[in-house]
Amino acid sequence: MGFQPSPKLLQARVLGGVGSILVILSVVPYVGFALGIVGLILILVALKYISEEVSNEGVFRYGLYSVITGILASIIATLVGLAFFLSVSMSSIHPTVVINGRTMVPPVDTGPPTMGLPLPIAFMLSIIVFILVLWILVIVSAYFLRKSYNMIARSLGVGLFSTAALLYLIGAFLTIVFLVGLIIILVAAIIQAIAFFSIPERVPEKGSGEEVRA
Repeated sequence: MGFQPSPKLLQARVLGGVGSILVILSVVPYVGFALGIVGLILILVALKYISEEVSNEGVFRYGLYSVITGILASIIATLVGLAFFLSVSMSSIHPTVVINGRTMVPPVDTGPPTMGLPLPIAFMLSIIVFILVLWILVIVSAYFLRKSYNMIARSLGVGLFSTAALLYLIGAFLTIVFLVGLIIILVAAIIQAIAFFSIPERVPEKGSGEEVRA
């Protein structure tokens, strides 16, 4: 008598794989953000199914922590980008007056001197602080994801989950270098998709020789 495939694992395979592809497509202009959000939701549903099938709530819980911190990082990144854009835009705007047919820029009254930092320096320091917070949140998100994916790798015998999680963590640390980190994270997302599509139809039995597949 053959084994019965697990409906939850089959759904997790499809939802997680498709969700991972949508996350990869999040780099597409205009629609990328929406695709990424839908992808994350599908991955969370897949993790929920897996956690129920392997009786380990940590799979879903740590995955949820990862998504929440990742969303916070995205919000901070958006705020930093918006603040920088507005500062550049405002710095290029100067009031003008016309005197005897000539357009002139009047002197700007900056008010009495203060003991604080000059505005440009204070602004740049604020941007640096925001970037550091963003970097830390990205690393924390990758840390939680690694805990979740390592549990999946041990429970389902799909070692690619551990590989993807490790690359996510390395990429998170290297996001401070920007391009290098993003490339590694993109590779991790591709491996993540392959890992989900490699989920077996049932939970491997202990000692069956299926415990970890690269």
